[in-house]
Amino acid sequence: MMPTWQSMGSWGSLMFIWAMLQQFIPYRFFRRFFEKYTRKIESYFDPYIRIRFDEYCFNDALSERERSTAYVAIQHYLETNSSCKARRLKANPVKNSQTLVLGMDDYEEITDEYQGITVWWTSMKTVSGSMSTLGDDKQEQQRYYTLNFHGRYRDLITKSYMQHVLTQGKAISVEKRERKLKELKELLAKAKEEEELLAKAKEEEQLKAKKEKVQDNGRRFISSKRCCFL
Repeated sequence: MMPTWQSMGSWGSLMFIWAMLQQFIPYRFFRRFFEKYTRKIESYFDPYIRIRFDEYCFNDALSERERSTAYVAIQHYLETNSSCKARRLKANPVKNSQTLVLGMDDYEEITDEYQGITVWWTSMKTVSGSMSTLGDDKQEQQRYYTLNFHGRYRDLITKSYMQHVLTQGKAISVEKRERKLKELKELLAKAKEEEELLAKAKEEEQLKAKKEKVQDNGRRFISSKRCCFL
């Protein structure tokens, strides 16, 4: 159906009023107004909250990037759960050890429960490319975790659960460090014991060779004396 002159006049009136309002009311007011109600609409259809934890953060004091302690604690915490919950795992070798640590693979998701509330952890990764002076493409990877939970549990998750995760993660990190130190001490003690055994065996071999040499010299002396008597 073709638009009538009346409907076109109403639309023109609205456009005129909108133009007049823009002249007297700042644009940022309308932007804040629409953003406010847009968030309300989004929260109505998607009540879940997402928190992102980047692997690296910028240290203003050092003016450089450093690994986030929160990310490391979360990583240790999730490693204890991912081995039995995640379907896709990533094996990370441990330095100076023959053991492997299983962790979440990229884009893998696991669930965790806290006081009867279910939350979702996802391991994510972004790749950004850059061109070097030699013309080679270099890709920089940025890993991060996302925590998803229902908005009605905001206070419990952000205060109690996050403190629980960080505390447990740091405790697991300390336990792993102590285990590594213990294994290193055992390896050093074993290496020292083997070194002492080798030194002892070498000393015994030298004493044996020296004894055989003395005995050989004695036999030669006796043989020479016999020749003189004859």
